[in-house]
Parts: sequence; structure tokens; C-alpha cells
Amino acid sequence: MEFILTTGDPCNANYCLTSGDVTQVIYRTHSPFRFKNPVATIEDYVVDMQDEFSLSARIEFNVWRPHKSRVALGYGVPRSTDEIFRPGGWGWYGVDYLCTGPSDGREYKWRVYRRKVTLFLNSTPKILVAKFQRRHRRPPRQASFEILEEGVHMVDFIVMGFVYMELLRKERERRSH
Repeated sequence: MEFILTTGDPCNANYCLTSGDVTQVIYRTHSPFRFKNPVATIEDYVVDMQDEFSLSARIEFNVWRPHKSRVALGYGVPRSTDEIFRPGGWGWYGVDYLCTGPSDGREYKWRVYRRKVTLFLNSTPKILVAKFQRRHRRPPRQASFEILEEGVHMVDFIVMGFVYMELLRKERERRSH
């Protein structure tokens, strides 16, 4: 399942699926930058309604202590991101965060590189679950987020995790300049 993003910013984009000439918006993300308590929202398309979206997740990002941010799936009670994403190590090329899949109980690893984010099944061998491809000018290619077969059973959770990891990556990049 490959989502084409309408912008190069995964935190402010429409995630679209394309079939032939038909393009359908499946997710909308909106993350206005506010220095005090920025909140990112993720909405998903309601199949039965015409052009209606419902809240899929809400991320209350803590700029001062990003790991103390809060996430609410749907209209549920917000949980600390420390409860969902655990530190998994770091290296020359990025930082790892571990999480447990909500429906299958398996452990997954988000790898946050300097310019991209990927998700793996934390097993031996590492199995790629989702990856982000940045927009390119030459050759022209739009930004895309691909969820492979191992992750199709928890798409909402993966999209929420991806947006949170992008917020972390962008904040880390901002602080390094």
C-alpha cells in the first residue's frame, strides 16, 4: 500500500492512494507550528460518507521534552508516548524506538535517520514494514509513504507512529542548527 503525499511535509499533507486515473485521499495530517503545545491531527476517510473525515489520532507534541508528548488514537484517552515508544538504541546514522503492535503483540522498530524514517519488524532478519521516500526534483517524484504487507493490519497505528517520528526528527534537526 503506497500513499502519495500531496506535499513534501508528512506532518501537513494528504495521503492518497491512486488506482489508474482515480486518486482518493485516505488520510489528512495537519500540524500547525505553535511554539507552545503544538497539536498534530490525523484524520482518516470515512467510506460511507462523501468527502467526510473522522479523527484517527491526535498528537500533543511537547517541544521542550519530546518524549513526554501525548498521543490519543481516535477520541480515546491520551497516553504518554513513553508508554508506546521506548528507546531502542542509537548509532551513527539514527535513533531507534521500539513499540508493540496493537493487534498482533509483535515488537517493531522505528529507525529515525537524519532525513528519513523507516519501520522494521524487530526480528532476525529485520523485515521492512514501512518506509518514507522524500520528494525528488530530478527525476521528478512525489513524496510517498509505503506500508508493506507486514503492516497492513495496523495502518492507522503506523501512520500515527510515522507522524510522531517525523515530528521528533524535525525537532532534532531544528535543535542541531
